[in-house]
Amino acid sequence: MLSYTWDDNRDNKDLRTNLFRGLSQVLLALARVPVPRIGSFTINENGFLVLNNRPLSLELHQLESEQIPVDISRNMTYSSVDSYVTDTLAFHDSRLHYQPNAVNDIFDGAYQAPALTVMKATASHFFSRDLRHGPFVYVLNDIHQSNILVDENWNITCLIDLEWACARPIEMLHPPHWLTSQSVDTIDLDLFTPLHQEFVDILEGQESDDEDMSISALMKRGWHNKAFWFSLALMSPTGIFALFHDHIRPRFTDHENEKGYFQAVLKHYWTPGMEAFLTRKVEEKIAYDKKLRAEFDVEVTG
Repeated sequence: MLSYTWDDNRDNKDLRTNLFRGLSQVLLALARVPVPRIGSFTINENGFLVLNNRPLSLELHQLESEQIPVDISRNMTYSSVDSYVTDTLAFHDSRLHYQPNAVNDIFDGAYQAPALTVMKATASHFFSRDLRHGPFVYVLNDIHQSNILVDENWNITCLIDLEWACARPIEMLHPPHWLTSQSVDTIDLDLFTPLHQEFVDILEGQESDDEDMSISALMKRGWHNKAFWFSLALMSPTGIFALFHDHIRPRFTDHENEKGYFQAVLKHYWTPGMEAFLTRKVEEKIAYDKKLRAEFDVEVTG
């Protein structure tokens, strides 16, 4: 298992090269077999593999486990990137609406809401119009160090836990985000950038001249136009806001002195009656904290 040796050896370029080459070959093999829609495969009653389920991710499952409605039915598949992105952003809206501890205070709510507002408004800047109807490719969304089995030279021998794989837009295919062993909302750009470049260069070397579409070229473009961060934010209910403010917003404006104005104005465009909404969410958080302390027999004050 790669996780056993990753932290002690991730600075070893020879081992990384073997790993990146193996991962590249897997990504390319899957990308060479495009699928007609965005979604997940199921096995029907006749034993056939069919693409007829929603693009199920771990994050979607976790939200539903917390009784947060995501409004994506089980038989929903998508024929366009636009509709998929819209519905994905909608479940982030739903988390903010329905999760009782979604907002810590008024300022936190004013930090989150503008991010969701602007991501809806700017999504078209991150994905090419000529690729909005495909190709779509099968993506291994839960491939991390504990799901990769390697030999002593970090040659991949097996991949496990593939239940969260699904078909997604080809422009959402990117190098792993865990190359610096940091959470998505704390990635050090100075450390991650050369590793991203190293991965893409190795993948480019694995591509053949007769590829229908260059995955490495799409990854380079996605890094340049910030689609890497936008895609990562879409799949991270906890990291989306830091990713937006650190990587997505600066694509449009890098003036830090605008940040307060940005939040004060745009929060109102997320939902009508924003002030009343934030007051209610803070009250929900206080009630949630009291209930949580009571569950663990911690003295409740206030």
